[in-house]
Amino acid sequence: MFDGRRLAVFALASSIALPLAAKPTPAPKATPAASASVSAAAPPPPAPPSPSAAPEEVEARKHFDIGLKLYKEKLYEAALVEFEQSYKIVPRPGALRNVAQCQRDLKRFADAYAAYETLLAKHGSQLAPGELAAVKKAIKDLESVTGTISFEVNEPGATVTVDGRDVGTTPLPAPVRVDVGPHLVRVTKTGYEAFDQQVKVLATQALSIDAKLTKDIKTGKLIVNEKSGAAVNVWIDDIDRGPAPATVELSPGAHIVELRGEGLASPRKMVEIVAKVDGTVTLEATALRGRLRVETFGKKGTIYVDDKKVGEGTWEAELSPGTHRVKVVAPGYEPHERLVAIEVGQTVVDAVTLAPIPVAPPPPPPPAPVRDPYLGLYGRLALLGGFSLTGAGESVRPGCDDSRPCASVDDSKPMGAGVALHVGHSFGVFSAELVGAFLADVHETKRTYTGQPFSPGFPTTTTSLAGTMARTEKYEFLSLAGFAGVGGRATSKDDAVRFTIGAALGAVYRNVNLKRAALDDEWRPGATGYFAPALFLDAGLLLGNTPGFKLSVGINAWIDFPGSALESSGEGPRPVSTSIGGVTYYGQLESPPQQLRSSTQIYIGPTLGFQFGR
Repeated sequence: MFDGRRLAVFALASSIALPLAAKPTPAPKATPAASASVSAAAPPPPAPPSPSAAPEEVEARKHFDIGLKLYKEKLYEAALVEFEQSYKIVPRPGALRNVAQCQRDLKRFADAYAAYETLLAKHGSQLAPGELAAVKKAIKDLESVTGTISFEVNEPGATVTVDGRDVGTTPLPAPVRVDVGPHLVRVTKTGYEAFDQQVKVLATQALSIDAKLTKDIKTGKLIVNEKSGAAVNVWIDDIDRGPAPATVELSPGAHIVELRGEGLASPRKMVEIVAKVDGTVTLEATALRGRLRVETFGKKGTIYVDDKKVGEGTWEAELSPGTHRVKVVAPGYEPHERLVAIEVGQTVVDAVTLAPIPVAPPPPPPPAPVRDPYLGLYGRLALLGGFSLTGAGESVRPGCDDSRPCASVDDSKPMGAGVALHVGHSFGVFSAELVGAFLADVHETKRTYTGQPFSPGFPTTTTSLAGTMARTEKYEFLSLAGFAGVGGRATSKDDAVRFTIGAALGAVYRNVNLKRAALDDEWRPGATGYFAPALFLDAGLLLGNTPGFKLSVGINAWIDFPGSALESSGEGPRPVSTSIGGVTYYGQLESPPQQLRSSTQIYIGPTLGFQFGR
């Protein structure tokens, strides 16, 4: 049943359409709305603005044409904005008619109805008879798919909104037309509570809403009675509110209520007021006595009256007429004590400021011990450079002799880099430290032979020794050494620049690896090494704060004392070949043990690092 009604309303709404007013063309064609079931002949379209047309005419026409293009793309919301802007600039009936049509296509039937009514009221005389009839029929058809809401509001000047849209202030000149369905209506006015109601409007229904606005009450009502009917006045927050019983409007929150009269008074009572809620309080006025209020500065201290503890910080109560002893005590303060005279109907206030008991100042703390900045732990990490002064002492075998003379010999000394770590304890100028260091170095030697076929020493068979066969033998030596030792150090004292020199005695392990390359052969006899006593020396400058971070620059010396020469393993002759003049010649390359290191090894080089601590 419900779906059938919706389909019927939609079918009826679909028939409420008028062709869009379009710009002039040589032969006017139907606009996007022209296919609807209800149509009317459009009035002669306005001519395009002449070159001398006013700027507002040109601007209005531009928005109108954009609206037509958007409408053809079925972008009704965007087209509606452009038609409304065109009508706002120059109010022409064509633009307003298109506004109504867009509202209809957007299923905003009440807005479409309003646009058609405005079109009829303001531009009816400008419409052709056929178009006028079509507009009236569209209005009548839209009445069948909309309803109205009329408002009866007891307060003039109230703002009325429907679904959040302002529809006017009361009294409204006419009912508000709305689409079929649910709506939220709201009536508001300053100083009054808002009226909200959710309504459902049916097609052709004329709904009436009676909105009663009530004052926005922000206070609560309090009724104060005297229990026995005595002649007393009501005092609220120390303000006289008249004789009891009294009805008083009060702001929300806590209020102090009491009764006062000739020789009579009631205890003070605190009441909590809630907005829009009525409350009643009944107090009893009794014969008036004197009152005493004791206030302590900072609310510190225990209060005694007549040697009886009565409160802390602040205290107030009725007392019999006469003299009373007040005493206030607090830890760390001189006690306060005095006599006060209480009279009927009077309130005596004793404001007390306790004086602190004088305290002797504490003795000054002993001076902090001054610590020698040069005493304590330190650590240094430095990069090393190592350049051999003595050479490695290697010996290539077999060497150059009369049976195999060398055309050239090219030897180099080891050079490399490493790192050193010093960890020690400074006793001032002198320090004891542990030293660890690592050094990697390389060097090579070359032997070049230039023998030609049939020359002395040139191999004559495949099993002959290579002899002077033309070739270059390249020997590459890689040495890795690690040092560990203990030593001493002397360092000058200064705020920024310190000279330092150190020596450490320990042991070194050096490992040497050999590779020989000659012609098409590469021989690696394997690595070998030795343990030996060693000495590590360094000297330089420390730049920075003590204690703290310092830059270290200087030189170092590393000395090995191997007990004997270090040799590699050997093996039998290795076959090699070479091509000379297109002929390949063969020979056997001797590979005896090679002497890798001999005698004392001395390296010297720069250092660069940093030191923490002392």
